Order: sequence, then C-alpha cells, then structure tokens
Amino acid sequence: MILTFLERVFPACVSGRESHPVQAFASLMEPDTEAQKQEGGIKEHEGTIPEDQPTAPCELRSIFAYFGGGAPVANVLLIFLPLLVLTQAKYEASTNNEFIEWRLDLIDGDLCNMTGTPNPAGSPEAYVKPDGYDKGCRWFPVNKNVPGVDVDYTGVMIFGSVISMILSAICLVTLGPLPDFKTLRFPILMYSTMLWVVMLAIIPAFASTGAWIGPLVLMSVASAAWALSFESCISGYVMVAIWNHADLQPLRTDPNVAASIRELGAVKKEGGVASLKDADAAEKIEEYLRISESLSVRINMIGSLCFISFQFITLLIQVVIVYILEPDEADPKDTLGLRMAVLSVAVVAIPVLALSLFWMKKRRGPEFPTKGSIFLIGARRAIETTKLLYKELPELLLFITGRILVWMTTSALLQTAVLFLEREFAMEGSEIIGMILYYMVIGVLANVTFYMIASTMNSFMKPAIILMCCLGQFVPFYLLFGVREKWEVFIWFTVGSVSLSPMNAMMKSYMVELIPKGYSSAVNSLDGCFETITAWIGPLVAGIVFTATDSLRWGMFASSIFAFIGIPVLMKISREKAVAQRHLLEDKHCIL
Repeated sequence: MILTFLERVFPACVSGRESHPVQAFASLMEPDTEAQKQEGGIKEHEGTIPEDQPTAPCELRSIFAYFGGGAPVANVLLIFLPLLVLTQAKYEASTNNEFIEWRLDLIDGDLCNMTGTPNPAGSPEAYVKPDGYDKGCRWFPVNKNVPGVDVDYTGVMIFGSVISMILSAICLVTLGPLPDFKTLRFPILMYSTMLWVVMLAIIPAFASTGAWIGPLVLMSVASAAWALSFESCISGYVMVAIWNHADLQPLRTDPNVAASIRELGAVKKEGGVASLKDADAAEKIEEYLRISESLSVRINMIGSLCFISFQFITLLIQVVIVYILEPDEADPKDTLGLRMAVLSVAVVAIPVLALSLFWMKKRRGPEFPTKGSIFLIGARRAIETTKLLYKELPELLLFITGRILVWMTTSALLQTAVLFLEREFAMEGSEIIGMILYYMVIGVLANVTFYMIASTMNSFMKPAIILMCCLGQFVPFYLLFGVREKWEVFIWFTVGSVSLSPMNAMMKSYMVELIPKGYSSAVNSLDGCFETITAWIGPLVAGIVFTATDSLRWGMFASSIFAFIGIPVLMKISREKAVAQRHLLEDKHCIL
C-alpha cells in the first residue's frame, strides 16, 4: 500500500525500480553463479544503474532527505548525550565523602553566604538550595572525580569523545572506500543507518547514574556508523549527482570540451584554462568549471540547509520533552527528559530516512580487486589515495591539510561547548538547549545568506572560507578573557554560529571541483578519515590542558593553535592550479 502510494505521488522517483530496497539488497547478496562468471562480469541486479547515468530528480531529493533525517543525530552527539553522561557522572562525583558546595554563578565563583555549606548529605533535601542562598547559587561536587575511575566528571566526557572519534576513524579506514565497488554504496548506507538508529534507541534504557559508561559505549558505535553513512556513502552520492547532473551533461559529452581537457593535460599546463591557445576551448572549459562550481555550491548548501533545518525542528521537539520532564531540584539524578530527547531522534529519523532510502538509486561501480582481503581495501586505499594526492594532486592535498587543521580546533570547540556551559555556569538542560536553539537560528540565517552570495559571485568560496576561519578564532579568545556572565554566551554563540555553521558546506563545495571523477568515495573517505583521525587531537589537547589547569577555558584556548597553522595553509591554495591537476589526472584515465 505504501509503495503504491509513493509510486502515484512520486512517479519520477520510482520509475525503473522493480523491487523494494530490502529485496534488492537481498538479491545483491546472492552468490554469482558459474554461468554468470563465464559470461564475463557480474550480472547487473534489479534496480541497478551504471555510475555515469544522468542524475534523476529523486536522487537529489534522497540526498537532501538523508541530510535532514540524519541531522538530529548531531543534537544527540553534541548536546544530549554529553548532558546525559555529564549529569550522571556529576551526580556520581557528588557521592564522594566531600559531598557538594554551593557557589555563586560560576564553578570558581564566591561561596554562597561565605561558606557554601549544603543541606546534610543523605537527607531528602540534600541537593535543595539552602534557605537564604542567592538565586544564582549553584551546587558543585567538592571532589570532582568520578568514583571508580578517578577522573574529573567533565574529563570523563571529553576523553570519552576522544575514544569515540578514534573508533570512527578506524571505521572509515576499513570500510570507507568500499562504497566505490559493485553496488555496495546503497547497502552500506542502509545498514550503517540501521545501526546508529538502533544504538540511539537503546541508550534511553540506561537510567542509573552508575551506568554512565553504557551511553558512552553506545555513543561511540552510533557515531562511527553515522560518520560512515555521511562521510563515505552520502558524500559519494553527492559527487555522483553533481558529475551526472543534467546541466553538465551537454558539456561533458561535447567532444570539443573533451579535446580541450586532453590538450590541457597533455602539455601539463599549470596555468589552468587561461594557458590554452584556443580561446573557444578555454571559454568552454570555463563554462564547464562555472557550472560545476555552481552545482557544487547549490547542492551542498541545500544539503546544509536541510541538515540545519531538520536539526532545528527536532531540537524544538526535544526542548518540549526536556521542559516537560525536567527533574525536581531534590532529585538531580533523574535523567528521564534527556533520555527521552535521545529516543525522539530515532523516532523522527526513521520515516525520513526510510523515504530517502526508497528514493535512492543503486549505482554500480567496478569489481573488487582480485588480490588481497577486502577487509584491507580501506587501509590500502587510504595509503594509495594519500600517495596519489601527494604525487598528482598536491593542491588538493594542501587544501585537505589546511581544512583538517582548522577542523581540529573547530572540533574541540564544538565538543566542549555544552560541557563549558554546564561546568562553568551549572546550567540546567533546558537553559542549555535554549542557547543551542539561538545558535541554530543564527546558523540557518548564516547558511541562507552565504548560499545566496555564493550562488551569484564567482570565485567567492575561497575568500569566504578564509574569512570564516579567521572570524571563528575570536571564540577561544573570548572564552578565555570574557564570558563571565550568562548574557555573554549570546555574543559567543552569534560569532561562533556565523563562522562555523556554513564553513563545512563551503569547504565541501570548494573541494568538489578539485576531486577527479571516479575518486569521489576514495577522496571523501580519506578526507573523512583525516577528519576523524585528527578530530580527537583538539579535544585531547583541551582535555590535557583542562586536567593540568582545572580550567576548561584554558583547555579550549589551547586547541586554537591548530587553526592558526591551518589558515595560512588554506591561503596558499591556487584554484586554477588545483583544477589543472585534476584534469591532468582525468586525462591519464580518459575520464570526462
């Protein structure tokens, strides 16, 4: 009934599909017969189309739907899971013999009434604010180490995030390039999606504060599956959609354009298309690059808008849940609101992701290499791709290097933002979510603004990226020397959202035109691998400095050193030189 309804409402999206995705994947897993092998090649499965077929409208909708359906996971990984683990670990720290103390506004603020003395431990009102204390008084554990692990309760979440990032990196190294082969992009996307949805659905079962390690473990698994689905599978689909878009088809199939590309590559021109003697050929190449860049900006920015919009809508739902189920002051170990907020993501994501997977078309890539284990393909491809970039595409490698250095700082700021608000100001979940909502609104406006500007201005992307990177470095300075009052958080979040929200989509858009055709999943997997392999370094530096100084402000400031190195690297990128290197490599393999 559902399939019939979809066929009537979206006929263009289901044309050519003769089976349900699950049924198609079941047929994919059937072993090839000897007859099929002897006929030469593997028999095409139902619903499978070649990699170079024109992009169907439903494929773009499926990509945008996945951006939307997967977006709420960012809420969980950056907000609700850290809050859940932090709340549970903080309560466990308060059960130490030293119990708690009450301070004014900040963790290092003045002791309330000069003493900070709490109500008697073990009494029904042990965590209730004593009579006569100021409204801004908040309780903090005297001994901040969690029993059993002897680590600060904030450090538990920081180092837990580091472990989660390392697991994601291993996943991308081993499985990331596999979507390039056969029809594996679709089934890997489907099963990785199912995995992270199930993990998020299980996390709410951990109600006991002593079981805080359970959500951390499940978070690591969900984060790895989510990274695989986005960094490898969806990024690969985005590249294929751009290359095969109807706006590029006439130019891609034009023999004059192909000849011009070959000329550019054969003489190894480093001056880009301007070095071509044939003015008409140079004009066509410029048109090809202009359309390619425009498509890249449009698709990536729309995907980013879908991501942030769904993230915002889901956050509104989660705000209502947390507000309705907000714990009583006397029972700080009650995490029902936070756990239900995590569960709501799975509930919201399932129908949107199901629709995305239904629209998604399976495109067939090359067969697996005949030598070596397929489980080592990822590691070999990562090494080979790195060597390829170093030898053939040094400008692309330089761009990825600069992007990753900036990301190391950005990752530390994002991973510790919620922890900062809870630790420094002892904010309740509802207060923090209100701040995040404000961040999301500014982020949507920033993405819309930069999408409109980038769609009308040529060569805007690189200057905009540099500008956003520089603006983002205001945040760690302001956190160190300011943000002593709650209202200052709005200044922090305004600058941070304007600079960080559109940055990833802008960098991905810029990188698209630098990646040769046929290398999308490999390069994106390597980029995602570098991103996740190094993403933990920023938080680790922040965690080490935090442990040494007992100040999260200094920890977050210390992580900014990576961006100060990365920004000059990005400034050295030559777009024309990078595009020429891409076309030279494509020409070697007769690719257009």
